[in-house]
Amino acid sequence: MSIHHSRSRKLESERADRMFASKRLACLLYAPCLIPLAGAFLLLRLEITGPTTTVYIAMASLLGLVSGFLDMFRRKIIRQDEAI
Repeated sequence: MSIHHSRSRKLESERADRMFASKRLACLLYAPCLIPLAGAFLLLRLEITGPTTTVYIAMASLLGLVSGFLDMFRRKIIRQDEAI
């Protein structure tokens, strides 16, 4: 029973590693910065100017920076895992 249990854990660990290394996850990292950016473009399209548009654009750029750092750290972890 323990052999099956350890094999199951190993397969689950490999699946989690593949999911972590997938490009789909990298796209999901950048998804939060697209939401305020789409809101800003919608407000500009409706010709509603003001501080809300500026706030949305600033929020999108800050979320883009955070997403970029998270993606950089994710790639670094993947490289270290491959080196081991």
